[in-house]
Amino acid sequence: MASRYDAFMRACTDRAQPGNTSPPPRHTLPGDLLDAKTAAIHFDPETGISFYLEFGLLQELFANPTLINRRRYRETLTSYLRGDDISPAAIKLLTEPAPDNAGVVFGKLLKKKNFSWPKHGESLLRRYKARYFDEPQLPTTVPVSGMMAEPLRNALREELPEP
Repeated sequence: MASRYDAFMRACTDRAQPGNTSPPPRHTLPGDLLDAKTAAIHFDPETGISFYLEFGLLQELFANPTLINRRRYRETLTSYLRGDDISPAAIKLLTEPAPDNAGVVFGKLLKKKNFSWPKHGESLLRRYKARYFDEPQLPTTVPVSGMMAEPLRNALREELPEP
């Protein structure tokens, strides 16, 4: 995961500053992120960069709704729905490709036979993710100007061991 994140940060830097050869800032990734079988890195202009563990597992679920009968899939989706640290954006990303499948998945999870994602999805998210709708969301990452970033880059270079 660390190498993929570094590649992601390099791609972002290259896009923002073509030709910049400075190494992107080093980040220490949490152990649970490194241990996850799959994870998504999502950038939202309003909230910044977010990591979603086991995102690939849930993509499988929404592609094949019968997987909701398996405990691991149910528990992972429940943690996304109830977890305070999971933005509604993650669930929207998962449901977007197949809204009808999302209706089946959430209908079984919530034991609501006539659940339809297009009809009921927004109210479901507002119920379980109220704080994301009720409060302004502050960015988890903030872009800084080159002038502000340069001292940080220099400090990080000094901390890096020599190759």
